[in-house]
Amino acid sequence: MNGYLRNLRSSCYTKDMESAATIEQARAAKTHVLAQLRHLRQLNGVGLARMDQGYVVKVNLSEPLENQELIPQEVDGVPVVVDVVGRIAAR
Repeated sequence: MNGYLRNLRSSCYTKDMESAATIEQARAAKTHVLAQLRHLRQLNGVGLARMDQGYVVKVNLSEPLENQELIPQEVDGVPVVVDVVGRIAAR
């Protein structure tokens, strides 16, 4: 998936991450990611996740994108991970 690695414990795709971001940096980056991606019909949500020694912006999708390049690998030095969680529906 264009340089993304599949984490076999989930359907999460990540880049190799060397930098750790603080919660404040991740919150600021989340705002930018949401503004960039809100037009995508596959977007279920954007949040924060703890990974390794810091935080990442987590993008939840209903289905994989045909063009993974639409999602930045990092924003303001904060890594962005993509998780294909499927369609969300009320029970």
